[in-house]
Amino acid sequence: MNAFDEAESLTPEEILLRFHKIMGRDMTPDEKHRFFLPEPPEVIAERLNLRHQN
Repeated sequence: MNAFDEAESLTPEEILLRFHKIMGRDMTPDEKHRFFLPEPPEVIAERLNLRHQN
């Protein structure tokens, strides 16, 4: 048993707030992806459009 066995999972909002508190900045879209946080559909659509244009 370790400290994480009984800890509840953080919500995406809690993860973002904790990251900002520790790092002093917002997460980049890449960091959000790495932390498995959902992105708004318009952000995903914009990224897909940029990939298809290049």
